[in-house]
Amino acid sequence: IALSNTGSLVSRAVAEMNLACILAHAKKLPQHLQRRRSWQTLFCEDIGSQTVGIVGSGNIGKETARLCRALGMRVTAASRNPVRFENAVHPFDHVYHLENELATLLQDADYVVIAIPLTGKTRHLFGDTQFQAMRETAALINPARYEIVEESALFKALTHHHIAAAYLDVLINRRLFFWDKIYRTKNLYLTHYSSAHFRHKQEKALQSFLRGIEHQAQTGEFPNRVA
Repeated sequence: IALSNTGSLVSRAVAEMNLACILAHAKKLPQHLQRRRSWQTLFCEDIGSQTVGIVGSGNIGKETARLCRALGMRVTAASRNPVRFENAVHPFDHVYHLENELATLLQDADYVVIAIPLTGKTRHLFGDTQFQAMRETAALINPARYEIVEESALFKALTHHHIAAAYLDVLINRRLFFWDKIYRTKNLYLTHYSSAHFRHKQEKALQSFLRGIEHQAQTGEFPNRVA
């Protein structure tokens, strides 16, 4: 049985959410909300002089890189096979080896975006060591699976100011109550599984499926085949 997926169907939407989190952090949008009902002028960051490190170099990573580079940002990535980028056109300024050079990417980045799938090797990839390698002013953006980040290490990093903020999209499979620690941790923001959720998504997915059937009928091959 041949299996395929929808390829880059949600890549742009997820990349846009990643960029939105970067802009929100740089321009201090959460602090600008008028909950305190007071006027406050804040110093904001010029993202054109900052670096985003993307852990992953697939469709979402590449699309995020293109958007960030359009705003003048320096973009690095971590890949399991960085050699394949040596003579290829890609949107990254530099590609590190995921297993051997992740710490270098983390030390150099103002924003760290996780764009890798959850596997046995990537589960709890981000723990105490990785958070300590990040800058104290850096923000973590994770639209990928929650289990890639070790929860206790994330809470510790935010509470002890090892990193400045974290933006999470997908949570672990557990019921959350309003008193849960995840809601009470300072500078932890949730986007509630919204990065890949956009209007007309189902319609576009169906169109992609139909194009795949037509492509298979004409060529005998399935597009975006995964197995």
